[in-house]
Order: sequence, then C-alpha cells, then structure tokens
Amino acid sequence: MRFGILVALVFNLLLGTETLASRNWLVGENSYLTVLSNTSEKRALQITEELQDVREVLVGNYINLSPEQISERLTVIVCRDRKTFRRLSPFFDGKPMSIGGFFFEIESGAYAVIDASYTKSTVRHIIHHEYVHFLLKSFGDRLPLWLNEGLAESFSTIRRSVRSGEEVMLVGQANKRILPVLAHYRLMSLERLFSIDQSSIEYRSSKHGQGLFYAQSWALVHYLLFGLSDLSRETGSRLFVASLDHQHLPESVFVEATGVSFDEMEKRVNAYLRGGELRVEILPRSGIPESDRVSLSPIGDLEAESYLGQVILETRGVEEAYPILKEAFEANPKSRKSNEAMGFAMMKRGEQEVAQEYFDEAIRLGSTSSGVYLISAYINDQQANSTHSRDTFSERELKDQLRLIYRASDLGETASQMYALMGNALLRSLVAPEESEISFLVDGLYLYPDEVAIGLPLARLLYRRGDYEDCAAVVESFELENLEEGDRLAFDQIANDLRSVEEAK
Repeated sequence: MRFGILVALVFNLLLGTETLASRNWLVGENSYLTVLSNTSEKRALQITEELQDVREVLVGNYINLSPEQISERLTVIVCRDRKTFRRLSPFFDGKPMSIGGFFFEIESGAYAVIDASYTKSTVRHIIHHEYVHFLLKSFGDRLPLWLNEGLAESFSTIRRSVRSGEEVMLVGQANKRILPVLAHYRLMSLERLFSIDQSSIEYRSSKHGQGLFYAQSWALVHYLLFGLSDLSRETGSRLFVASLDHQHLPESVFVEATGVSFDEMEKRVNAYLRGGELRVEILPRSGIPESDRVSLSPIGDLEAESYLGQVILETRGVEEAYPILKEAFEANPKSRKSNEAMGFAMMKRGEQEVAQEYFDEAIRLGSTSSGVYLISAYINDQQANSTHSRDTFSERELKDQLRLIYRASDLGETASQMYALMGNALLRSLVAPEESEISFLVDGLYLYPDEVAIGLPLARLLYRRGDYEDCAAVVESFELENLEEGDRLAFDQIANDLRSVEEAK
C-alpha cells in the first residue's frame, strides 16, 4: 500500500464517539470514479471535476493511453470537516496524522480522502500529484523515477481559467514550493538525476536532497514539455519514449533522443529557469462528456460505512474496521459494496474461504472493483496449490479463472500479480493456450520486464507449444546471475532444454 500524504500544521481536535458515517452523505459514480461526500454537493462536484480535468488533459494531449487503459476505479471521499477526516486518517505515534489529504492504492482500488475544510490549492496539489501517478500506472515498472515524479509535479497544477470569455485549461504552472528550492540549491548533474531510484537516499530522505530531486525532475520535464525553443517539441517525446526502458538512462541514449549531451541540456535547463518566464500551455477546455458526469444522491449512514470502513481497514487495521463493516453488512446483506468490503476484511483476518463467499456475492451483484476479481483469482490459485498438481486445472476451472482475470483487466487492473496468475492458470491446464492468452502474458512482461513470476511461466508455455525462438528471447531477457537460486535454476533448465532441441535438429 502506498500513501501520498500532505503534511501540514493544524490544531489537535478531540475525537467524538458518534457513528462514523454521520448524516448527509452523498454518493455517485461513473465508469471510473466513485464519489462519497458529506460536504456540500457543489464542493464535492468541484473536486471531482478537477480530477476529471486532469484525466482529460493528460489522455487527450500528453499521454498515449486510451481511456480503456486507465479505467481502474478511483474512490474519492470528501470530508466536510476536520473531525470527519480525522476518523479516517492514518495514525502516527498513536495519533491521527495532521494532514489535509491522502491517497492510497490497495487490492480493492485507489482512494483519495480529502479534508474539504483545508486550503483548496494545497489539497489540490497533493491529490492531483498522486492521481497523475495513478494514471501512469499503465506503464508498469517502465517509467524511470525522475520521469514519473517530473510528470506528476508538472501536471499537479492543472486548473481551469477564463480567457476572452472562454473556459480554458492552464497546464504547467510552477508549484510555489519548487522555485525556491531550485534557486537555493546547486542542481545535481543529469547523470546523477537519472541514476536515482527508490532505494536512493536522495529519494527517501528530505535531509539528503529529496526536495531537490522532485524540483529538478519537474524542471527537466517542464522544459521538455513547455520550454523548448531551438529544439523541436518532439524532442521531449522522443526522450520520454527512450527512457521507458532505461531506469538509469545512459548518455548515449539521451544524445540519440535529444541531439545534445548531458552537459548541454543542463545548461539549457539552467538558462530556462534563470530566464524568469516559465511557460504555461493554454488549452481549450473540452468539457466533461455527459456520460462521464457524476451526479450525487443521498445514501444511508450504514451504507456509507461500507466505504469508510474500508478506508479504516487500511489506515487503522482490521480490528477497528471489522465492527463497522459487519454492522453495515448486516443492515444490508444484498449490498454490493458491503459484500466487497466484508470480503477484503476477511482477507485481512486470514479467512480466505469466507472472503470468497463475500466476493462471489459481490460479483453476482455486479461488482466493478477490479480487486474483487483479482483476489478471487488469487484465492482460486491458492486453493489449486493445495488441492491439485500443477498441470491439472480442468477446462471448467481454467475458464472460470480466466474469466476473473480478464474481468479485472477490463476494469483497469494492471498489477503484475494479474499476469502471474494468468501464467499459473495456463500452466496448470492441459488445454493448449490460445494466442490471445500468450499475448496477454507478453503484454505483462512488457510492463514488468524483470518480473520472474510472469517471465518464467511465459517461457515454459512457449517451450511447451514449440515456440523455441520466442522462448529463448524471454530467457535471454533476464539477467540470470541476478536472480534467486530457484528462479535461476528454472531458467537454466529451460535454456538446457532449448540447447537439446537445437542439437537434435
């Protein structure tokens, strides 16, 4: 679980003991958003539409993704006051954290929880930053850290404005906290910037350059997107594409994409920052399609607790969340959301068989949570481990498993586990895999090129059906010396089998 948290100085408020879901909750959804709010309908819809603006601007203008590729559901919970928000926020040192909003992703989907009483621009920045990360998930592990954070910072300030009487979108405005950092510190070399990953101290520690890393990632991406003058606008696009397969970008690839060296680009970015006029792109606002508009309607307190209890399940744990979710379920056992929430709670309690019963009912009721289908497939996989030999999935079991996996994918799921479950299912079956099923695994390995749990089943399946050349290409894509011993031996065995085939020709 990953939290995106906005830390701020606030007064400590006493927690009440009344029902969590106090009155006047509203709920609404479209194909990719669910909104729950106890603030005014106007404020809740404003926050929702701002998120939709971010999505429309990115997909329509800057990122080569179709709406279907970013269809995973986001649940936005808008709290009208600090008291409501603190009942949901994570703990630190035994107390609710003093934050204005947080964003997290779990098996059941992604959640943005917002204190609507907070400064609008402050909340907007953190939620938009994390939402951009969420939209970029379709690139899997291929986005290098500098590009991922640079894009999130560059698009976190998207907002509406009016020019000549027409609504427009302002894209690329500098965040107020970035420019002082860039002015105060000496910029690191691009060689160092491109070498930073999630294990680097510059990324993990605010005392060792974390602020500079974020700011300089923004500066480079902003220059490539908006500030180029003598270089063509396609330069940035070429570099972004080239960077997808290089977590640590070498200078030779950089020069090929941009036509300039690290040193020359550093000079250009510095001159751009010193020039005093950071460009902002102005785009016409196309508006939100009618089919994507969210309308809110009243919801009962106990039904609201199904949503809120699921947040508490992650921020506070199952012991605090379970009584809330159980009460909501007992009040409405035919609620799709209550069954989903109880299923996830049972997983937290380690009761997989009971969880599956709730998930089965949620699916029967038309669940739109990709996590429900993914975890149902995971439970099937675990049960197969304990009751079957590896290659004895029946045709019916295989069909049921693939139905769950494909439905999770249709709902926007991109987790590496989904592709691993597909590989396991196909290996367990005596039925020859279809080309579309192999292509599904190939897509997964493209997104997660170092994921053995995808690559190893794919290599075995390709070998099994006689696609020896493709099998060899998968094996060769892994640096075997860096793998754990069991995985390395498995790949070595496939490589030996391939050599035997070649020698027998």
